[in-house]
Amino acid sequence: MIFVAIEGARAILNINTFRDASLGWRNTMSFSYSKLTVAVAACLAGSVAMAADVEIYGKVDLGLEYSHVSSDIAGDSDSFKMTNGGSRFGFNIREQINNDWAIRGYLENGFNADDGKFTTSGTLFDRRMILAVQSKTYGEMGFGRMGTVMSTNSPYALGIAYADPFETGYTADYTISGLFATDSRANNAITYFTPKIAGFKAGVTWSFQRAGQEEEENDHNDRVLAGLLTYENGPIYVFGGASTIMWGNDNEYADRKDSVEATVGLCWSAMDNLKLYLGAQWMKDWRTLGYWSAEDGSKNETTGKVTWGQENGVDGMAYITGFRYMPTGQLTLIASYGYFDGEQDRDIFEGDKLTGSKTYEGKRHRFSIGAEYDLSKTTTLYAVANYTKNSGEMLTEIQKGAFDSKYGALVGITHWF
Repeated sequence: MIFVAIEGARAILNINTFRDASLGWRNTMSFSYSKLTVAVAACLAGSVAMAADVEIYGKVDLGLEYSHVSSDIAGDSDSFKMTNGGSRFGFNIREQINNDWAIRGYLENGFNADDGKFTTSGTLFDRRMILAVQSKTYGEMGFGRMGTVMSTNSPYALGIAYADPFETGYTADYTISGLFATDSRANNAITYFTPKIAGFKAGVTWSFQRAGQEEEENDHNDRVLAGLLTYENGPIYVFGGASTIMWGNDNEYADRKDSVEATVGLCWSAMDNLKLYLGAQWMKDWRTLGYWSAEDGSKNETTGKVTWGQENGVDGMAYITGFRYMPTGQLTLIASYGYFDGEQDRDIFEGDKLTGSKTYEGKRHRFSIGAEYDLSKTTTLYAVANYTKNSGEMLTEIQKGAFDSKYGALVGITHWF
């Protein structure tokens, strides 16, 4: 952060550069001066009434993961690999206009800590790029690329993430995203949040299009609408909300029905060292859920063969519960259980002719446990393990490469700077 503070005829300039994660050092310059002060103050006094604060932050997360997959269709398989757990760097920008109004900026880019590549090739700030207007009286409105209020992506995700004992910090084998339908990040989005009133806070997100779409006709883009209401009173945090994805009509192989979900949940700090989590979700025609998906169809340009997509998505109910317990100030124990029960109505094609339809059912049980040990305020060691069991016709008849059961473990280190 670079800022200038002027007190009478004296100023102190502090220049802090962020910690270099690879070298483990912090370059800090702090000095006082007299003549230079006057020169800098003279240059800035006429043009800068209130400078913007810029916070630079980041996360480096690397782990080693083992998994064993059992499948009656594809057979058994084992893997052992290095994983990148959401490594990122970003900027939080704030300029206070007056006592009430401020301008906010949120910029964040993901990268792979194991090879240094950006998470999304050719895209800067793929995780979020938001310009917002903030008021203590009227709330905040942000514009740009962001997760919706019913996603698990900050800064506007104040719902589903709060029902996740693993706090969205791990892979879909552990977090709520492996069980619940969650909105992805969207481009050309607008989010508005009210200020907190008597413990309540409400938010809504509208996206003109999702990632990779810039069609001139609005109904050719996949649009998103999401709404959320939260209530916080002491140790209790409760939320309820819903979202819908309105699929564009430019897919010639599947006239996809709009996806809808509604979710409720709570986080309760039952004791100073114990948090309890609970969430439930209803979904209708969701296109992708964990390891199940509804195909959009495709055409083989070489052979000309068309694979027809599905109009219907996955319907069902999902539940999650768990806890975070801190037996000591440095150690946190985590556990969660999740269950999904759903179905999908699928059309059956022979060539380009619709010959019938069938309803396929599916279930999932998932158990996850973990431990986090804080080496410092910025560095954490973790070890987590999970077991997932799938069953039903959705698994055995229509999902290529799906598995009957899976178990695995992940150990790693997270460092925030």
